[in-house]
Amino acid sequence: MTDRTLKPCPFCGYEAYIQPSGDPYEYGRIICSGCHASTLRYPTIEQMEDAWNMRVETACAIEDPASTGYQSPSWGRWSNE
Repeated sequence: MTDRTLKPCPFCGYEAYIQPSGDPYEYGRIICSGCHASTLRYPTIEQMEDAWNMRVETACAIEDPASTGYQSPSWGRWSNE
């Protein structure tokens, strides 16, 4: 095992655990103990940990979405145009 630790689940914040695989060509996957989100199966534990611990730095780069001129679609509304 490595000395690295797993970050909490990015979706619910619960702890994650490693589920080993019985396949000799892949190590296993990491699964959240709360919402059961998981990584794909990877051949090494380092690849699994890197995939699980990867986070997006910023969720939205636009400070004021209204300033873009984007208008949300009017779902379910009929137009005579």
